[in-house]
Amino acid sequence: MSRRFLTAAVGLPIGILLLYLGDVWLTVGVFLLALAGLGEYFSATALKGLTPYKVVAYVSLLAFLLTAHFARGITAEALLGCLVVLFILISLAAPAFKGDTSWAIGNSATTLTAVLYVAFFFTFFVMLRNRPGTLNAFAPFNLNLPTGFVLLFYALAISWLTDTGAFFVGRSLGTQKLAPRVSPNKTLEGAVGGFIVALLVGALLGTWMGLPFRHAVILAFLGSIAGQVGDLAESAIKRDAGIKDFGHLFPGHGGVLDRFDSLLFNAPLFYFYVRLVGL
Repeated sequence: MSRRFLTAAVGLPIGILLLYLGDVWLTVGVFLLALAGLGEYFSATALKGLTPYKVVAYVSLLAFLLTAHFARGITAEALLGCLVVLFILISLAAPAFKGDTSWAIGNSATTLTAVLYVAFFFTFFVMLRNRPGTLNAFAPFNLNLPTGFVLLFYALAISWLTDTGAFFVGRSLGTQKLAPRVSPNKTLEGAVGGFIVALLVGALLGTWMGLPFRHAVILAFLGSIAGQVGDLAESAIKRDAGIKDFGHLFPGHGGVLDRFDSLLFNAPLFYFYVRLVGL
């Protein structure tokens, strides 16, 4: 437990600083995290005898992040949509160009997962941070904070509140297993507790940070559920690969994919919600 707190004490201020600075600082930080995440994912798939087309995933990551960094709004969305289609086609066509059809289905599917789940989903960290405008936050200090910073920080906070609530409630009251074949330590009581903590505390935090109350509640509601689904999805991959953690980059927390599994599902959801409501 001390390793977890120490890692959080060092990593959290650095992460918040990158979120606040945004721009090239955040893009480079996300690139390095996603790069490590791809490496972790490929190490896990290798344990299943799969050989995905790694170059496709690495190039897609670079293309996605460069687009998100230099383009804005609907232009970025249109370009990213085109790139997603392009890399799906490349992933499916790769076995034919490689001339090796053994495990073609599994290797193409694994490559697609790397492109979409890791490379594309990480890109939404930058997309969300690039939302324009400012919000009046932290009354009575009345700080004018970038809207993108507030949204990305709030997505991170909802993930953290859900995880923390689920851990303590599950450890104290948990009896019914949530998904024993996927993640034996998770309980139904923990999942509900994490959701309630995220909804109540998160909504208050979001409002204090300048988000309209109704949007703070809806984002906390959706984000907590999506984050827990993301956690279970990541656990299913690890269970299939026969590993406990994807990596050890964050002592006490595991690897990049272990630490950001919830946020990888939250960030796209937050982005499309705020685009839909015009926040």
